[in-house]
Amino acid sequence: MKTIESIYFLMEQWLKLPEILPQMFAFGAELWGILDGILFLLHKGYKKVRIQTDSFEVVRALSMEESVDSGITLLRRVKRFLRSKGQWEIKYVPRECNLIADQLAKISLFW
Repeated sequence: MKTIESIYFLMEQWLKLPEILPQMFAFGAELWGILDGILFLLHKGYKKVRIQTDSFEVVRALSMEESVDSGITLLRRVKRFLRSKGQWEIKYVPRECNLIADQLAKISLFW
């Protein structure tokens, strides 16, 4: 009986995957963008930076304490930079309030 319940549970999780995948990709893309920005700014010599993002999930994940292991290597790496390299501040900004930065980011894709 336990085996059948386990199979049903796995099937339910598999069926939810199409709903979860786009969110996972967006989360990872936002983290890669933040890490890329951090590395670029460190290379340029900046030590004090405010990072603004319209991803509340990313801000929450980066603001959480280390007591819970996220299992996401990229998330741990960004957190390590935020803790050790200068003064970094991460802040949530709704997309509607950050339209100029959003447009600049889109323009930079074509350079």
